[in-house]
Amino acid sequence: MKILGILLISLVFTGVAWGGDIQGDLKTADKNHDGWLERDELADYFLNHDKELLELREFGLGNVKLQEKANDFADDALSQKAQNATKINLDDAVFYVERRASLVAKDTEMKKWWPGFGLSRTLIDEADPRKTQMDDRPFVLSFSHDSKRQNEKDLFAILGTVKLFDYNKDWRGGEFQIKPGVDLDVDTSKEAKDSSVDFGVSFAHYWFNNDPDAILSSHVLSLTPKYETDRDFARKVYEVSLSWSFASPKILRSGYNTWIGGRQKSPDDAWFRIYWKPELGLEAGGVQDAAGNEELQKIKNDGPYVRFLAGGKITVAPLFISRRLSTTFSYKNRWDLGEGWNKYYWTAEVDYNITKTVQFTVLYRKGARPSSFTDTDTVLVGIGLLIQ
Repeated sequence: MKILGILLISLVFTGVAWGGDIQGDLKTADKNHDGWLERDELADYFLNHDKELLELREFGLGNVKLQEKANDFADDALSQKAQNATKINLDDAVFYVERRASLVAKDTEMKKWWPGFGLSRTLIDEADPRKTQMDDRPFVLSFSHDSKRQNEKDLFAILGTVKLFDYNKDWRGGEFQIKPGVDLDVDTSKEAKDSSVDFGVSFAHYWFNNDPDAILSSHVLSLTPKYETDRDFARKVYEVSLSWSFASPKILRSGYNTWIGGRQKSPDDAWFRIYWKPELGLEAGGVQDAAGNEELQKIKNDGPYVRFLAGGKITVAPLFISRRLSTTFSYKNRWDLGEGWNKYYWTAEVDYNITKTVQFTVLYRKGARPSSFTDTDTVLVGIGLLIQ
């Protein structure tokens, strides 16, 4: 508990580091000195001055991948002005750079302590096609004490992913990533058979397209073998999942931020910021031991399974209320290709950023929660942690 307390305190007071003269560097990037920054000029600025890209270059990331990331940052900067903007003025560029720094700055001390460690909810069920990591959802901790309870006075709930490390390498027009971790969905107010502890390794390949006329700017295909159990480690379920998602400024700006309303002279000078992405996938596996879970026992009796899934996620940030507030809706529907049934699962979540790594979270879950497909209709209120 002492270590956890120290960790939380350090997270709350972690600052944002961003060096250099932003305005002067952007003026230098303005090659024709017309007071406006075009896509190539913005990308050149990010390549030479963005803290994240400088760190990635130091760690050996290839020039092709660095250029792709710089182009992504430039596209986001342009989109704050208008959907098809080709340039932004110096003031808008300065504001974007400062805002992006606050959104994506990393916890340097945490990375030194354990490189690749992360807390979120994105290991197994979500892969961002652009790898922006700006709309990830937090790892949630919830605790309650009720002296009038007859059984357990203290109840604890955990929902999220512990990423153990990640490995990235330029490969065949994009990037190959290996990301092992543990997905936790544990509520001590329920029986052990209704909890989930999933061990998985995500193998993902990201493709990036620099052609501005291409329909898809990037997409990701991920393969994840998993071992699924419960908090007593009695359940035994083996599964392999395959998922695909894409980003496209031409298909309703999937994978990109979109600003609505307001004057839109800056990323926060709007009424709403909206981000969404789709997902398609396949799941194949089998139940070796249901460990008393009735729904899993039915699946075991039917033998090995293959399922098709479709879903997506949308995040809406009501900037006119607060820049710290966001609401996320996610939905997935699974079709069993052997038995013919289909089950849905969706969540609605409100997050308020206390700091860049700590959030206050209210989460509502409804539907058949995998892998046991136990009917869920619950609200979880707690502290969310987001470490990338």
